[in-house]
Amino acid sequence: MACRIAENKLFLRLCSAWDDRTVWSLASVYAGRPPPWRVDGLFVVSRLDADAIVPIDASGIPYVTINAPSGKNGASVMFDDAQGARLALEYLYELGHRNIAYADSSSPDDVSNHVSLSVRREAYCEFMRGAGLSPMLFSEPSTMSDPAGALRRITGSGATAVLTYYHHSAVRLVYAAAEAGVNVPLDLSVVCFNDAYGLDFHVPSMTAVALPYNMAGKKAAEMMLGFIRGPAPAERHLLLHESLHTRGSTAPVRNSAVRG
Repeated sequence: MACRIAENKLFLRLCSAWDDRTVWSLASVYAGRPPPWRVDGLFVVSRLDADAIVPIDASGIPYVTINAPSGKNGASVMFDDAQGARLALEYLYELGHRNIAYADSSSPDDVSNHVSLSVRREAYCEFMRGAGLSPMLFSEPSTMSDPAGALRRITGSGATAVLTYYHHSAVRLVYAAAEAGVNVPLDLSVVCFNDAYGLDFHVPSMTAVALPYNMAGKKAAEMMLGFIRGPAPAERHLLLHESLHTRGSTAPVRNSAVRG
């Protein structure tokens, strides 16, 4: 995104909405205050609930949200989390897994009311019911604070595989599994959202749903350039497909047994 903006001789300034030391942050926009310097447009990245976008949408400043919905006056580039969940679940199903758990995040300090919370959860439930399987939902802030306890609940339910809301939970679960003598992937296959840096070097390397961040930045930059210099983007709300990177944290069910 930054390169695309720079190529067009525009200046990109980054401001954190969660750093109290920032002179001006998106919190100022939430209160209806534009930045004290002239801006031609705003990129708004992640973690916004519906109410937070209202002042931005009413500010008159062109804006593009990334990984968050926009209001009627803006544009958005989002990730197709439902499609990403299906990729992961179809892969686990092909490996013979039928008792597939989903470790959600219910911590208010984590991702607040981000739309991905409900989209990923609903996609999981829809897939399980469509396959004639019972959803095994775990709302697990304890995957962060008490991963060993979360692991006991998940494996105690009879799950042979788990999809986690994000990579932080997966890494902690795999660590707890190693401590408890649970073999990942032979006893429990683990898949996570967000193919973050280092997951391919993790032991075992982590199977992950990758979100196309680079593409999102490029598309957002193109939209913004359209708002500023024309022509305005014809398609203002993009939903980008995700991909699945299969690695060492997943394996077929032991003895290839299909469990009902």
